[in-house]
Amino acid sequence: MKTGLFVLLLIASSNLVAQAISFEDCSVSPMFMTWDTPASFASGDLKEYFNEVLPIDYFKSVSKKITIQILVDKQGKACCKSIFNCETLSPDYLKEAIYRMPSWTPAVFRGNNVNVSTIVKLEIENGLLIKATNLSESSKASDITPKGKVAAFDIEEALNNIATLTELHLYNKGINTLDSRVVKLENLKTLNLGKNNFEIIPEEVFKLKNLTFLQIYDNRLRTIPTSVTNLIHLQMLLLSNNYIETFPEELSLMRQLRIIDITGNPLKKGEIEKMKALLPNCQIISKH
Repeated sequence: MKTGLFVLLLIASSNLVAQAISFEDCSVSPMFMTWDTPASFASGDLKEYFNEVLPIDYFKSVSKKITIQILVDKQGKACCKSIFNCETLSPDYLKEAIYRMPSWTPAVFRGNNVNVSTIVKLEIENGLLIKATNLSESSKASDITPKGKVAAFDIEEALNNIATLTELHLYNKGINTLDSRVVKLENLKTLNLGKNNFEIIPEEVFKLKNLTFLQIYDNRLRTIPTSVTNLIHLQMLLLSNNYIETFPEELSLMRQLRIIDITGNPLKKGEIEKMKALLPNCQIISKH
């Protein structure tokens, strides 16, 4: 089993966020951070594909490395979420090239196809694309998880694997409270509470000090408590499709936060601009 967290941590580095171009019409849920087999481009070589579909002079005299965040759903359909380091080039050509891609082979987890995020790195020298790499497929042996489960789908399974567990997926469970025993999961890095009935973020969440990725999209949240600042390692926060109108000023303390999705919330006028000021190094996804 391999983990996809390195893909999103690459996106989250501050120097890349400052240069990111995001496309809010690209989304999948739930998005898995763990897989047994990564998503792969099923129709030949990535470099050959891009050279075939992009304009012949697209890269001109450019010499740089471009990274593309691609979401691949469980049917193998790809879309372009973000492009990094694409100055002087038109991102629309790359976006269209990804939308036109033949089906990928989806990622597999526990025998089922799952939605994932992957990164493709393009290396350009003197206007020529010389290499295109799917980083999910090129992960090293050190990315292989230790013996024992790293992901669980209910609290009992999680508690039986405390030593190795880093992900807990409780999406679409119809719950509005969180089992208090979750605080025992001291190594937890990913918590998915999406598609439930939470009206507030449970206090137990804020005791998970090592959490880096929190998904609580498609719930009934109306406010974000200041306790969220207790999550000192949180880098990604997905809050889309709730009822949030405003965010606390204390978000400015979350300097480690790199991506926050607030799409589909009834935000008050000026709220997005306020958040950009509070979180200057964070990519704010905000179409609503």
